[in-house]
Amino acid sequence: MEIKKEFKQLMAKELECDISKLDDNARILEDLGINSLEFAELISEVEEKFNITVLDEDICKIRTIQDCVEILERTIDAEENGI
Repeated sequence: MEIKKEFKQLMAKELECDISKLDDNARILEDLGINSLEFAELISEVEEKFNITVLDEDICKIRTIQDCVEILERTIDAEENGI
């Protein structure tokens, strides 16, 4: 399954909404109404699901769903390739 779809499924579960409502450019905190604690929990779920560790410096760069997907893809690729 592709990373974007899996991430959106996690988001939809967290927000209790339909996955089709989650636009790639939606700002996670502002547009989707997730607070900072919920965001931290979401990152923790993502790390567990994908068996990765997202760096704090990358977490600080996440604003939109697409930002998160790109960071996940980079992190997964780096960990798979031992970088």
